Amino acid sequence: MDPLFDGKTLSGWKVGANASTFSVDSGMIIVHGPTAHLFYDGDVQQHNFKNFEFKASVMTTPGSNSGIYLQGRYEIQLLDSWTSLTTKAGDNGGIYERWDDSKPDGQKGYDGHAPRQNATRAPGLWQHIKISFQAPRFNQSGQKIENARILRVELNGVLLHENVELSGPTRGPLVNDEVATGPLRFQGDHGPVAFRNIQLTSYDKPKPELADLADLDSGTVVSDRVVQPLLDVAIVFGILHVDEVDHD
Repeated sequence: MDPLFDGKTLSGWKVGANASTFSVDSGMIIVHGPTAHLFYDGDVQQHNFKNFEFKASVMTTPGSNSGIYLQGRYEIQLLDSWTSLTTKAGDNGGIYERWDDSKPDGQKGYDGHAPRQNATRAPGLWQHIKISFQAPRFNQSGQKIENARILRVELNGVLLHENVELSGPTRGPLVNDEVATGPLRFQGDHGPVAFRNIQLTSYDKPKPELADLADLDSGTVVSDRVVQPLLDVAIVFGILHVDEVDHD
C-alpha cells in the first residue's frame, strides 16, 4: 500500500479554513480545534482516487467526532461510540446519512447505514479501520450508469459493511455531485482525534473482459454474459487479481 502520511509533517496535505485544527505530533496527525477539513494533496494517484482500499489507525477521545470522506463526498463516521448499546448510521464506522433540508424535522436524514455491530474500542486506544470503495461509473456522455459502493468496511478486524450501494453523497460533501475520481478528506469537527499509519492502494486498472471462451471439453463457446459476472465476483472477493487475468 502507498503511505499517505510521513509521520513527521503535513507534507502532501492541505487545509482550508482553520488550518490550526490539524497538527503533527509523535507520528500522529492530531485533529483538535474549530471545524476544518484536511485534504490529501500528494503525489499518490495525483490525489484523485477512483477504486481503492484505505487503511488507517485512529484514536478517539471521550465524546469526540470526525469522519473520512471518500472522494470528498461519502463519509465513514468516526465517533466515540464505546458505550453505545445499539448502532446507528452516525456511530463509529457507520456510513453517514444523506441530507435534505426541504424535508420536515426528523426526516431530513435518510439512506444512512448503521454498522452491523459495535466494534469500537475505548477512547484512548488505537483502532484500525479498513475501507474498500468502488467509485460511481459514468458513460462517455458523463451520465452516471452505476452508483458508488462501499465494498467493505472493517473496524478492529470486525466486518461492519459489505457491498453497500450509495445513492448519492452523504451529508456535508465537498460538492453535492458525483465524479469518477475525487480526493480523500478528513473532517475536523468535535473533540480531539488522532490518525496514523494512513495508507491507500488504488485499483484503477481497466476491468478485464472475457468473450467467446470455448469449453475445453465440448468446444462450445461460453457466453461472456455468463463468464463476466463470475469474474467480477472473483476479483471483488480477492479470489482472482486483475494481473492474473490472461487477456490474450
